[in-house]
Amino acid sequence: MSKAKPHNYNSIPKSVELFGRLIKTSNESTKLNLTRNFGEARYGLNQIALAFHINGEPITPEETKITYLHEMLHFILNFTGYEMQLREKGIDIEQFIELMASAIFQYEKTAKY
Repeated sequence: MSKAKPHNYNSIPKSVELFGRLIKTSNESTKLNLTRNFGEARYGLNQIALAFHINGEPITPEETKITYLHEMLHFILNFTGYEMQLREKGIDIEQFIELMASAIFQYEKTAKY
């Protein structure tokens, strides 16, 4: 019997389907370095842009995964209309999404199957 390969919780998908849209992931280190962002949700392009280096230094795989989850949550909340509702209620959307992304990351990292 072969041993199961351990799950790589830091994997970043090249693309996913969400709400009938194909969302692709792209390496945008050069462009994002100009704004000092680790990632960006580009709704009109159905794209999650990620930086893998900032100022010539690599971003850790863990931070990249949290950034990916953060941007995916922006897509989910935007497509469902909840992002605007949360903003209208005075909720700091960036803090809310960062907390949710970190929680999902910790769940994936520590899950035992």
